[in-house]
Parts: sequence; structure tokens; C-alpha cells
Amino acid sequence: MGHPARHQDGPQEWGKNFVSATESFDTSTAMGRFVMDIIQRIAQLESEQIGERVYMGMSQKARTGPGILGFTTPFGYDVQDGALTVNPAESAIVREVFERCLAGDTTNRIADVLNAREVRAKRGGRWTHAGVLYILHNPLYAGFLRWAGIVRRAEHPAIVSRAVFNRAQAALQSRVKVPQLIRTPATLLAIQAPPSAATTGG
Repeated sequence: MGHPARHQDGPQEWGKNFVSATESFDTSTAMGRFVMDIIQRIAQLESEQIGERVYMGMSQKARTGPGILGFTTPFGYDVQDGALTVNPAESAIVREVFERCLAGDTTNRIADVLNAREVRAKRGGRWTHAGVLYILHNPLYAGFLRWAGIVRRAEHPAIVSRAVFNRAQAALQSRVKVPQLIRTPATLLAIQAPPSAATTGG
């Protein structure tokens, strides 16, 4: 059916009016336009309320868990029974990406190396600077989940340690040459371990 506003505004752009064959909607009259305007606002309100409820539900799940947050399966993992499990072959590539970053390779260089070996991304595509950077900046690989600024320890197994992840953030930050583009540690999401949480590798 589409949004009600399209049924009213579209015809009016061509000098036409909307008249419903089954309801008392006639935009050629002031009352008809008023009724249609109310219906549009109610539809917009319902749409926004649905969005708010989804956001609140996702925020609550991000804070307390358990489970994943509806994203596509990330490289390095598979999904089994609604939970992330480590993909052995892909997780080895993830660790290599972090190791190469810490050894000084740029993201473009890492992508070139993977493409030269014909290593494919999750959906079969080639590696890019953005794809490598996504892995390096994603705390999911250190066993955390991130959503809308919320970062919490998750139930899935980590592929790299928190210490390795944080060192990678520092390494990436140190390579930014333009001061205005240097990200803050908060933006880079260097992970701080909860006081009571046990950590692996630092």
C-alpha cells in the first residue's frame, strides 16, 4: 500500500486529488485534506514508536545479553543455534590481520596480501582497506559486543586477546598523520576490562 502521504501528495503534484472508493477520503475538500493529514500523522507516530521500541529492546539486549544482536555473521565466526562459534580457517586469518597490523603493515598492505593468496571475505569478495579496518576496530574479536556506544563482554569466544586488540587500536592511531583525524581512545573503543572480569592475555 505504501505510506499514506504518497497517496495524497503524489496526485496533488500533478493537479489531481485523492478520492477513496471505500472510505470517506477526498482531498479536494478541506475536511478530506484534514482527515488525510491526521491519518498520515498517526501512521508516522506508529512508525516512530516501532523504531523506538526496537531501539530500546536492542539497547537492553546489548547491555545485558545474552546472544548476538542480529548482525550478519562476521568473518572468523559461524552461527550455530543462535550463538557465535569460531570458524577455524577464518579465525586464523583474523589473527594474522592483527599480527600484521602490530608488525607495521598498513590496512591496504594487509588487504593486498590476502588478495594475492586468494583469501576471500565472508561473502566471497576481495579484501579492501575498509574490510581490514572493520576487523581491526571491532571488539567482537576480543570477545566483546558493541552496539550504539555500548561495549560489554559477550558469551562468544574471543579470537584475539583484549591486550592485542588494544595494542592494534594504539598502532592504528599512531599512523594517522592529520591531527584532526586522530581518533580518541573512546572512538577507537580500546576495551577496559570490568573490575571483576577475568582477562586473557592482558
